[in-house]
Amino acid sequence: GRKMSKEERKKRERKSRKQLILKAALKSFAKHGYHKSSMDLIAEEAELGKSTIYYYFPTKDELLLEVLKNGLEKFFENIMEKWKELENPLEKIRAVSEAAAEFFYENPNYFRLYLYLSIHPKLKQKTAELLSPIVESKSKMFIRVFREAQKEGLIKKTSPKELVRIFGALIMGAGIFGHVRRKSDLAKRMSLLTEIFFEGILLDKKR
Repeated sequence: GRKMSKEERKKRERKSRKQLILKAALKSFAKHGYHKSSMDLIAEEAELGKSTIYYYFPTKDELLLEVLKNGLEKFFENIMEKWKELENPLEKIRAVSEAAAEFFYENPNYFRLYLYLSIHPKLKQKTAELLSPIVESKSKMFIRVFREAQKEGLIKKTSPKELVRIFGALIMGAGIFGHVRRKSDLAKRMSLLTEIFFEGILLDKKR
């Protein structure tokens, strides 16, 4: 391929360094909690100088909020990646739980941070402001998929907006309580979740 320009290389280096800092911040939060996580500990975890961390993120709060936003974007990217191959709306809904299982397994501490920041007295407002636009825009996409399934006569005519809310809450809940040793266990739980969402748990006595 063509040679990368100096500018491009710099950009790429900045991006990967930023990712490294975000990862270190999440690790530090998981190990020490919010109050004990300091820029010093985060710098140590990232094996970078503290001034480098401050260059990218002026405060610890901004850094942790960015960790949150970055994770949420990754979560949705996972789903989009799977959707590329799929046409059927039901398969798309099923794919959400697969993508979520992978994300939760690889990022077990993400939801701890999410829960913490969304109830933090000083930061909950900022957290909501930061995440709302992302969630809003992605919700629209999910609503479209549920509508499509209804048009094709595959699911009940319940409000798609409500269905997305309920399905989203189930997925998030599984993420929060998703501490498992094996990836396959989490994948099983997530597919059971989708199956129950689709079919319920009552046996049909009429059959």
